[in-house]
Formats: sequence, C-alpha cells, structure tokens
Amino acid sequence: MSKPQSFRSLAPLSRRQFLLGSAATALAVSSGVVLADPVAVDVNGDELSLRLNGNKSQFSVFTLANPPRLVIDGPTAGMSASAMELQLRRMKALSWVKTTRFNPSHQDKFRIVLELTGTPKYKITQTEGNQQLVTVQAPGGAAVVATAAASAPASQPAEPAKSSGEVRRQQRKVIVIDPGHGGVDPGAIGRNGAKEKHVVLEIAQRVREQLRGRNDLEVVFTRDRDIFIPLFDRRDFARDRNAYMFMSLHADGFTDPSANGASVFTLSERGATSTMAQFLADKENAVDEIAGIKYSKDNDALARTLLDLVHTNTRKESDQLGSIMQQALRKVHRMHSRHVEEAGFAVLKSPDVPSVLVETSFITNLDEERLLTSDAFQNKLAVAISGGIKRFIG
Repeated sequence: MSKPQSFRSLAPLSRRQFLLGSAATALAVSSGVVLADPVAVDVNGDELSLRLNGNKSQFSVFTLANPPRLVIDGPTAGMSASAMELQLRRMKALSWVKTTRFNPSHQDKFRIVLELTGTPKYKITQTEGNQQLVTVQAPGGAAVVATAAASAPASQPAEPAKSSGEVRRQQRKVIVIDPGHGGVDPGAIGRNGAKEKHVVLEIAQRVREQLRGRNDLEVVFTRDRDIFIPLFDRRDFARDRNAYMFMSLHADGFTDPSANGASVFTLSERGATSTMAQFLADKENAVDEIAGIKYSKDNDALARTLLDLVHTNTRKESDQLGSIMQQALRKVHRMHSRHVEEAGFAVLKSPDVPSVLVETSFITNLDEERLLTSDAFQNKLAVAISGGIKRFIG
C-alpha cells in the first residue's frame, strides 16, 4: 500500500486549493451558509476562469497596455473583502499574473486589476443561472475557444495538462526569509551601538548563501536593503509568492541586559506562553507605529471563520518547523527557552504559509552583541538555520 501523501508533499498551488476548498466545505456543512460573492475564481493549469454572478450589463471586462492588464468592474453587493482576498491569492499563484489589486472605486462598485506578463486572450460566455464566465488564457498560450463549461456535468471535469508554470512551482519551493525591522525602525540596539536591522539582514544573506546550491529552492527576502516594510506587507509578501515557508529573523532586545540565548516562536491566538514572549510580541507588533501605520479591523465573521479553518492545518506545520529550528539552533548556541515559544506576532498571521520567528540572540546583552556582529557566529547561525530549512523541506 502506498504511503498517504502529506500536505508538504503536495505542490504549493494544489495544497492551497485543497486547504481552502476543505475549509469552505467544512464551513458550509457546519453553518449552512452559502458563499455568494459576485466573483468566483477557478484555476486550471495556465487557464483562469472567473465566474461573475449577475447580469452582463452589471460587469465590464477590458484590457489595458503598458503594462498589460486585465480589468474587471462590477457591483460590490454581497461582496466580502476578506473572501475576495482569498480569490486574489488564487489568481496571483499563476506564474503569468504579476500582481493583483482590488479597489472599491465608489460606494457600490469594485475594480479588479490583474497585471500580467503579456497581453491576455479572454472570452466571455453567458452561462446558466444569470452568470458570466470569463475564460483567460496565459499570455502566449493557445487561443481561447468557446466553452461548453456551463452545460458540462460538474462531476466529469477535463483533466488539464500541467503547464510549464505549474511544473516550475512543483520543482522549486519558495522560501521567504524576513530580516526584521529596517529603515526608520532600527529594532533593538546594543550597548556598543549594533543595530538589530543590520545584524539580521547580514545573517539572512549568509543563510541564502548556504542554500544557494539547492536547485529545488528559491530563497527570497522581504527586504534586501535598509528599508521599512509594514508587518502585514511582510506576511502578504510570502502569500503572494505562494511560499512554502516563512521565517522572520530578529535579535532580541530586553530591559534586563543579562537576558541571553536564542528563541523560536510560532503564532498563538490564545496568549503568550511566557512573560518574555508577550513582551517581545508587543514590542515587535508596535513597530508599524513608527511609520504612522494604522490598521482597521475586519468584521467579516464568515470570512474570518474560513481563514481560521485553513489556519488550523497550517499551524501544525508551523509547529513542526519551529521544533526543527529549535533543535538546529540548540547545537550552535544556548537557548533562552527549552521549548518553542508562542505569542501573537502579527508577522506570523498567515493562514496558509507555515511561519516561524527566530530571535537569534539578545543584542542588548553585551556578550551576545559581540557574537552577533562576528563573522564566525553569524556563519554558525546561518549553517544551523539553513540546515533546519533543509530538514523541513525534506
């Protein structure tokens, strides 16, 4: 008997579709609620289908050039902003979709803009049930032909051929490393003046060098220079790239200069596992205030429940990643805690990307500040962290 396939052995796109589909099914069964947003998205190979719920006169679909874009205008009635975000994530997973944007243009209208790698070919087909089916082909692909999808039995879908983009995503796993702080936010500062933002970027660069020989991995940074990036933009950076995992690198700062050791954190929605964990989470979550950034709360309970169901599966993988990193770091440095800690770090709040935060040491401890600024110790950390990544990837 063959071994059942785990979540991590699935292609990133397929895994995300599976998690979202499973969560939506569970939500529908438990609540009896039907999600009826104006736009529904389906991805098959290099073909994108958007089902627009409403009369043809309610929607406008057109293209723009320089850069090539596909634009969809329609009514916002019945639309959930959070559920729409999930739809945009699915579109962005396609290799030929560079960026996605959603903007309510005024009170009762929305606009979706897809920036593409080339001029798209698309066709609009009237389907049953007062719906419009927009079928978009990858730039440079075969011409879109009239489809009978509206009348075809849902239980007998055609098996799409694997596209080159899909094959690439299966072969290369995207590893997102997030060097914390940056720009106007220096992070913690040591007694000798070392700044957390510089130290963690240097460590991240060394980790990337350790992984450079892996042809099955693509390592990308949320920032590769001294700039400020808001916390949720860091999280969304990983989601936009359909990341296999996300790791945020930091160097602790604490009021007690004797505090020492490395720590590994995963997300907790229930509260921190220690006073220190709560202190660090509060400090890290407040950094956006330096740039004057404020966030409004999303009160869409239905979409939030859907995200929670997806996140339950991702949490298990985040815990696995955290345990691996804890074991790897223990071999090269003392640990502040014997176990993986949990706290409500905003940067870890991704429902579908396994995420951890690594505090490499306390930069406010004089001895560890000296370590963190030394080539030898940075290399030790890079070898340990990259080794943990390799073990997690398999």
